[in-house]
Amino acid sequence: MRDSYSKLHVAYGGIEIIVIGPLEILALAVWTFLVGYATWYFTSAKSNAPLSPAEVELLWKIHKQDKKCSARKKREVKRGSKIIGFECGCGYRHIQKRPVVAGKPSFSNSK
Repeated sequence: MRDSYSKLHVAYGGIEIIVIGPLEILALAVWTFLVGYATWYFTSAKSNAPLSPAEVELLWKIHKQDKKCSARKKREVKRGSKIIGFECGCGYRHIQKRPVVAGKPSFSNSK
């Protein structure tokens, strides 16, 4: 006996079991994978964000105060011509990252 969705129903002792084919199982697996990948991409994937030289200097000073670092030199980390972070003389490395998909920043101007 077939219903309107062309799924085969098999009755065993009053219990109805829906039998699906391998193509439907494959389609379900592909959709599950795509939803999982899209969720990961939009929540976890990050890209490098450029920093200005003043921001690098400020972040380095915060690192020195926070970690009681006595290093005197820092090295800027660049990708192409953009500064994306710094490496301290003590070995600490900071790379500025942001999510690939980020909403527009909201500014509240209350006058």
